[in-house]
Amino acid sequence: ALAAEIERRAAAMKKGPVGSGAKELASLRLAASTRDLIDSGSLAAAKQSAQRAVSLWGGDGWAWLWLAYVHHVEGRAEQAAEFVAKARRHLPKDK
Repeated sequence: ALAAEIERRAAAMKKGPVGSGAKELASLRLAASTRDLIDSGSLAAAKQSAQRAVSLWGGDGWAWLWLAYVHHVEGRAEQAAEFVAKARRHLPKDK
């Protein structure tokens, strides 16, 4: 779903004015990179990547989700729960 969102936003940017879309697209791409860093075991780099993503666009539910995961793995359950709540507000509502 994240890859599809990146493709949709990239296509939309080609059709019209960039506006804040560039930051949103950059944030989504960082979120995808964060997932890859988590998969490779680079949690410190993943945390930095997710933090950068949410600093670019606070509406990136994927970045909040990966940030929550890293905090969960680090044993910071309270912070992880806060980030999960933010992720839920911003992730697509799939049926």
